[in-house]
Amino acid sequence: MEKEEERFCLYCGKSIGTRKNRLFCDSDCRNDYHNRLRRKKLRIKNEMYDKLNYNRNILSGVLMEGRTCISIDEIRKRGFMEGVVSGYRQNKNKQEYACLDILYHRSKTRIFKIRKKTEGDQ
Repeated sequence: MEKEEERFCLYCGKSIGTRKNRLFCDSDCRNDYHNRLRRKKLRIKNEMYDKLNYNRNILSGVLMEGRTCISIDEIRKRGFMEGVVSGYRQNKNKQEYACLDILYHRSKTRIFKIRKKTEGDQ
């Protein structure tokens, strides 16, 4: 018969014996562990939303200038973070990106067809 290995609490590291179905030493550690996970997920979600909102504000500024097109170099100088999008779809040869409520197309050298989402957009 093989000797069972001692197990330790996932939160505080205290010994919890050899029971295989036990992960925490008590309910306080279990609750603290899961609360920490929830806070971490929320922080990551908020950080991503902040980045999306930052990009959205840059695109909105381009629209407020009366423009629907901007070079990649110019938008990078404004702080635009490429790859931070809230949506993407491809129809035939067209690739459309979404940054919250603003849609745009992109080539290697420019971002174009910048526009606000309408009710007809998906």
